[in-house]
Amino acid sequence: MGNMIGGIVILLVVILCAAAFRLRKSGGNKKIIQMNRPRKSFGSRQSCSYCKRKVETLSFYSDGRGKVIGVCNVCKPHAERQALMRI
Repeated sequence: MGNMIGGIVILLVVILCAAAFRLRKSGGNKKIIQMNRPRKSFGSRQSCSYCKRKVETLSFYSDGRGKVIGVCNVCKPHAERQALMRI
């Protein structure tokens, strides 16, 4: 009888640990984003740092002081002439 109660207690502990692990795994941290999924863009277009034109994609560069700028494809040669570092 005592051996059977010990087995039941061990079984309950294992079930509770599995349930706690599953809850912790599925809850996850809401501040962490998944990088393998493409980001949804709802028409958010960014403006070029030089010409201020709204474009879909920007190339980002950094100057010697650490300032980051985003340039469109038209202004990209201008940024490369200034020897900005590509990010």
